[in-house]
Amino acid sequence: MSDDPGSRGTMLDDSLRETPASGYSGEIDLDTGTGHGTQYYDDGYRYSRDFPDDQNGHWTNQNVDRDDDGRHNTPPDAEED
Repeated sequence: MSDDPGSRGTMLDDSLRETPASGYSGEIDLDTGTGHGTQYYDDGYRYSRDFPDDQNGHWTNQNVDRDDDGRHNTPPDAEED
């Protein structure tokens, strides 16, 4: 990634759910369009993905155990692919 702060950014996608995201972590290189990001929600869900093209996008419900079969289910108010 470039060291120029003008070439990096954060991508928050409010179209993923009816519930607004409460936070974001990650970094996307605006020159190449590559990177990784995670959106956080107050109800314990998060959405992680790689850029470009939303590669490996998945939901994680932090309210359930790691071995729970429903841990990666889409939240009820989310847009289905």
